[in-house]
Amino acid sequence: MKLILIVFCSILLIQCAQKPTEVYEKSEYKDKVQSLIVLGARSPLKITEDTVVLDARSNFSYSVSHIPNSINLQWKEFSGGKKNKLRSDFDEMTKRLARLGISINTPVIVVDKGLFGKGEAGRLAWTLYYLGVENIQVASIQALKTRMTIKESLPKKMLPFWKSQVRDYILITQKDFFKKTDVQSKNTVVIDVRSDNEYAQATNNQSMHVEWTEFFTQLGRPNFNVVNKLKSVGIHKDKEVILVSSKGVRSAAVAISLISLGYKDVKSLETY
Repeated sequence: MKLILIVFCSILLIQCAQKPTEVYEKSEYKDKVQSLIVLGARSPLKITEDTVVLDARSNFSYSVSHIPNSINLQWKEFSGGKKNKLRSDFDEMTKRLARLGISINTPVIVVDKGLFGKGEAGRLAWTLYYLGVENIQVASIQALKTRMTIKESLPKKMLPFWKSQVRDYILITQKDFFKKTDVQSKNTVVIDVRSDNEYAQATNNQSMHVEWTEFFTQLGRPNFNVVNKLKSVGIHKDKEVILVSSKGVRSAAVAISLISLGYKDVKSLETY
């Protein structure tokens, strides 16, 4: 009997000792991955031999002129239905990326019209980050300061298919959102990133409002100046930030901007 108790206690001690290690490793990995994006946001944009440039503009805009060897890819390809909900066949989406020469480790720059667009590059970058791509930057097409062309881009070398590494912590469903907002918490803040006009016309405005353009510079890069603005109203980098927009495009764009600025717990509200 005494021997059985000793063995039982030993098992419990081993389990208790292992569990915190798993949590630490997950947290450590999350911080390591995010640090790549944060570093990229602080550094000048640079196109190397390994860089894949994705142009999130319309097919027409791309055909008129584009960055040489860039790939025209829209965020809608990874969404389904009228409400822009993210598709659930994650591994099929990563196969599509592999065919375009994108792996988990590929440096990717996503461009669009910047503040003259509707957050298309941000939504696409957020989608790639959600699927597991680690090194992503967003910018307006003007930010790269390169000559433009109308020539068809050469196809990238197809890479081996890779399994998605889903970061579900950057997305929140409406069900979980309502559960969380029903219980008021000082550690959670909801930011509506729609335009001033949209926010003014809304009937039930209980969230904070900061228009999505505030989170980006004129060149479509993450705006470091917004950090002080958020800090002044009590939103620090360790708080949970939930972002809301009408279709989940601008909220996802702001999410990738805040992740690039070093915010630790950022979620875009899923639409239905």
